[in-house]
Parts: sequence; structure tokens; C-alpha cells
Amino acid sequence: MVESFNPNDAKIIGARVGFRCASKDRVPIIGRVPQANNLYVSVAHGSHGLTCAVMGAEILAAQMTGEVQAVPRNVLSYVDPKRFLPA
Repeated sequence: MVESFNPNDAKIIGARVGFRCASKDRVPIIGRVPQANNLYVSVAHGSHGLTCAVMGAEILAAQMTGEVQAVPRNVLSYVDPKRFLPA
């Protein structure tokens, strides 16, 4: 058992860094890019990439195939890439 610990005696043996892409408003960008023909994105999920992936795939699949969206309209407008375009 260690009787005392002095942080000044600790030796750093390695470090790691992970960068996560996020938008200015920290909300994912999911949908068709208006200025490009047939370009769809699901990006900027930040630390929520794994949990948002299914929703992003559902939105994109419905947009690409013309199917009915399973995601509410308010969510669609919240993640829409158009929100960054000038009004």
C-alpha cells in the first residue's frame, strides 16, 4: 500500500487527444446541401456521433428515397444545413 503520493514524482508515459467535429451551434448538420446537386451530409455530431447516427441515417434515407419522414418537422428544421445560409 502506498503511504503517500506526491504528484511531482509522477512520470507521464503518454497522452491522447481526440478531436470531434461540431457546428457553430453544436447541433448536428443533417440533410441535403442546397447549393450542391445530390449532396447529403450527416456531420458535426460532436461527442454524440454514436447516438445520433441512427437519426441521421433515417433522415437521409427518407430524403434520398422520397419516403415519409419518421422524424418530426421541428427536428428536421433544427438539423437542416440551410440554417447556416443567409436569410
